[in-house]
Amino acid sequence: MNHRATGVVPARGVCDFIGKAIPEQIETIACTLVEARVAAWWRIGKLAHLIVQQRCTDIILCHVFEKVPTHLSKGSEKFMFLRAFLLSSSLLVAGCAGNGPTLDDLNRVAGSVLAGDSGLGADEIARGLKEALTIGSNNVTAQLGQQNGFGGDANIRIPLPRAVANARDVAAKVGLDSAFNGLEDRLNEAAEAAVPKARAIFLNSIRQMTLADAKNILGGTDDAATQYFRNTSGDALAAEMRPIVDSSLAQVGAVRAFDQLMQSYRRIPLAPRVDADLTEHVLGYALDGVFFYVAKEEKAIRENPVRRTTELLRRVFSGAG
Repeated sequence: MNHRATGVVPARGVCDFIGKAIPEQIETIACTLVEARVAAWWRIGKLAHLIVQQRCTDIILCHVFEKVPTHLSKGSEKFMFLRAFLLSSSLLVAGCAGNGPTLDDLNRVAGSVLAGDSGLGADEIARGLKEALTIGSNNVTAQLGQQNGFGGDANIRIPLPRAVANARDVAAKVGLDSAFNGLEDRLNEAAEAAVPKARAIFLNSIRQMTLADAKNILGGTDDAATQYFRNTSGDALAAEMRPIVDSSLAQVGAVRAFDQLMQSYRRIPLAPRVDADLTEHVLGYALDGVFFYVAKEEKAIRENPVRRTTELLRRVFSGAG
């Protein structure tokens, strides 16, 4: 296939030109970009700026809108990005005299938009992402360390381990189920006691974290930095938090309550054996709860300028909302 279309392309002929020579190339590049999750709303704004600079005509815009693939949901991020990319690319077509655009021309348009002109380097972006995670972790550990931080929050309340929950159903037949409910409360109290103690572990892990491809993390999903943090540091965090959770379970009386409960439970005829690791159970749910709210903190920083409380956050996230 010849990637260069020849001939002058006046505005009145753009419809036919785009319809015959360009859409497949544009769609391929645009879809590749959105699938790579590098699109962000501020970048679409830069595309719009290019459109204004080119003084496009209504006929070009209307035609390109019609060329958006029908498999993309109207109003979705992919739809909006692809539409904007098509627009800017069509303007490149309209602005070319003599020869039409090559694939390199289209890639140049995409590259200039995706790169942005903020002047931020990868190191500064990484520091901004780490600062967002640090602020989020500080806020979340304080929030969840309060009374009912876990137990009073339906989003992250820690249930009984499955084996213990099954035992509660058996115990309910002889009127012993209420004691199991008390154990569930203590598991949540243990998490509330453990999380503030683990704050230093979180902050140290963030400091030591190396963010590969920081620019794409910044331009990714609302919780891209949080997910990267968890994926790269989650196992190490769990290992360091385990003794803290173990100690907290003893501190709030959960271990003693469980042992007493099992003594009563084993007197029930034909009661199934219960095998549960309270420490692992609480640890897993506690980390889930922390990352759940750190992700919300990251999203707030990305979307709400008021939440960017430092100059670094304002600089790094000013165009990421």
